[in-house]
Amino acid sequence: MPPSDLIRSGRTALVGLGFAVLLAGMLAASGAASTTILPLGDSVTHGSVDEQAGTFHLSYRYWLRNSLRAEGNDVDFVGSLRTPNFTIAFDNDNDGHAGYTSGEILEALPAWLTSCEPPRAIALVHLGTNDVMAGLPPSETVQNLRGIVNLLRAWPS
Repeated sequence: MPPSDLIRSGRTALVGLGFAVLLAGMLAASGAASTTILPLGDSVTHGSVDEQAGTFHLSYRYWLRNSLRAEGNDVDFVGSLRTPNFTIAFDNDNDGHAGYTSGEILEALPAWLTSCEPPRAIALVHLGTNDVMAGLPPSETVQNLRGIVNLLRAWPS
């Protein structure tokens, strides 16, 4: 692996670790009996199942939920999707939409939020990869992410 890939991997791991610490602090501060979490994003959030090959990719949601519950946190994922159909017991609610750009998520998000119960949640947003692959300007991605954050802050409206 080239050194540049190692640096990127290290940065990703640090961001992930920082996020996990932030999320744990938010859960501890909430004091609620159950904390709802909206996983929102693209294929990394959604995961995948290849029935012909008999393989699946659970996405980060599986390990995150298990880690949070192992620490004594009562968490419940919410979202408009209950897919893919993994072959293991798992809280599969999410809003991971494979192939979607940030603009497509922004456009569809209001309808998805109406299907999420309970209506308040921590939102995990993993977006931008498909924007890069589609050649969208970074400024457009940033504008879309701002719109997504504004919708989430106003939820429920």
